[in-house]
Amino acid sequence: MLAKSFVNFCVGCCLLFPGETPRGQVALSVATPLDRELPFRLSHGFLIVVEGQVGGLDKLNLLLDTGTTRSIISRKLADSLHLERHTSQVLNFNRTVSVELAIAPVVRIGPVYKTSVQILVGDLFRFSKFADSIDGIIGMDLLDGNNFTVDFTARKVVFNTVAPNAAIRQAKLTCVTVTIEIQRHPVTLILDTGVQGMLLFERRLYARVPELRTTSPSAEASIGGSMHARAITLFDVHVGQRILRSQALLIEAPSDEILPDIDGFLGVGPLTASQVNFDFVSGTIRWE
Repeated sequence: MLAKSFVNFCVGCCLLFPGETPRGQVALSVATPLDRELPFRLSHGFLIVVEGQVGGLDKLNLLLDTGTTRSIISRKLADSLHLERHTSQVLNFNRTVSVELAIAPVVRIGPVYKTSVQILVGDLFRFSKFADSIDGIIGMDLLDGNNFTVDFTARKVVFNTVAPNAAIRQAKLTCVTVTIEIQRHPVTLILDTGVQGMLLFERRLYARVPELRTTSPSAEASIGGSMHARAITLFDVHVGQRILRSQALLIEAPSDEILPDIDGFLGVGPLTASQVNFDFVSGTIRWE
């Protein structure tokens, strides 16, 4: 019998994309039970990659990323679809990255089907060094109307579409945040299926945990591109009912007005779970 754990979360606004405009219209298709089960492959040991459709192109490799507020596709895919674009900027962890904006006529993953989707276009490798063979990243703008479970044992994502008038539909550009404890101090993190382990803003972490203790000296690490970090090992980390000893990467914090009250990102790996369920109606994350 597997022990079940859960953490309450809030659906909060992530300041990843300034100058926000309303979303495209939602058109959820009628799905059979099989349609609600979407197989995935695990890339690099932690990234959830599914097949999906953007515009008239299907069987695309799309990364499900709960830490991304706005979905993004590669420049190559946008060129293939002949999408018109204009320039903008987004925040990637602690730095701004130039991107373009476009309107995708349709985006579909499993039972989730949306039309006239405002989507970002950019070089995916600038967002993740693991973005090889990926056509796009599906973020919370497309996921937040759908409760879903990631089943790592069966390698499938099971969707449970929420009614359009559910309370969660009032928020836009949402992200899932969880509050954990590090050495008895509360730390608020974005639960991000697109990162491995814990990625923490160093200055904010020491403000939350002023006498932070680690079990090993820090070491330099590279996240990819020009982003560097310090690797440390933390102990006495409480996530729900579990007490963990976990490695973490420390990066420079963004300015105070960006992602206020957020101390970093937590991947699903430290949960060591066979299943993770995102329930936006009850505001909980469950894993076992």
